[in-house]
Amino acid sequence: MLLEGKVSWHPCPVACRLAALAVYALWQLIPMSPHLLHQLAPATAEMYEQLLPAHPEILPFGETRANPPYPAGSCLSFYPGLTRYHLFQLLAVFLLFAIARNNLASHGSLRRLSIATLVNGSLLSLFALVQFFASSAHTVYWSWQAPGTVFGPFVYRNHFPFYTNLCIGLSLGLLLECPSLIAERNASGRRDQTATTLLHDPAALWIIGGLAIMV
Repeated sequence: MLLEGKVSWHPCPVACRLAALAVYALWQLIPMSPHLLHQLAPATAEMYEQLLPAHPEILPFGETRANPPYPAGSCLSFYPGLTRYHLFQLLAVFLLFAIARNNLASHGSLRRLSIATLVNGSLLSLFALVQFFASSAHTVYWSWQAPGTVFGPFVYRNHFPFYTNLCIGLSLGLLLECPSLIAERNASGRRDQTATTLLHDPAALWIIGGLAIMV
């Protein structure tokens, strides 16, 4: 934004949904009257009535205390501190995504990102398979003991699909943008033109091979 000297904004459903999540988290922190809280979240209001004392706590020896940022039992969130923490996380993700989407993203950069994730995901999957059959389930890089069941370079096996799912999604998008598939879509309905099949497209075959390894 500083280099371009302007703030650009492109309509994006993902950014709108992230902003909606942040607004929803913020709405849960707004203090409300007991009547309104009971109307919106009766179960939460009943829990407040059961757990909170009828009168505020009085500290001994005349000690004073600072007022909490949110009066107890006045907002939709049953744990305002944790909700506020996740609100900041959502705002950070929204700002990062909005800046990358509006100032850095382009068709070429998305294609380069898809190629990088295809190569990285394929190599990680190949390494994970080799290590799985050649090493124990609790050893990473054939040398170090891990506290959990490993898969690939991840000390916990669930971390592998979390990352690989992103690589698979971007690789599928890269496959759909192959010239052969684009030609087939453009040639649909026209019998006088024969489109190039995937089996005759080396780039598509490499992508399919990487997808097969990751899946």
